[in-house]
Amino acid sequence: MRIGKELYKKHIFLTDLFLKLGIDQKEAEKQVCEIEHILSDNTFNKIKDFMCKNNQ
Repeated sequence: MRIGKELYKKHIFLTDLFLKLGIDQKEAEKQVCEIEHILSDNTFNKIKDFMCKNNQ
């Protein structure tokens, strides 16, 4: 259950990021589904921290 929740968090965050970058919904969903499975928690957290710092 915990792994599923963490994967879902990655999915939501990355999809939102890709959409903000101008990637269309269908392509964003497809790519995020692939990326979320191989992206380490450490790398994901660094991306998230970077984006949060730059959106303030």
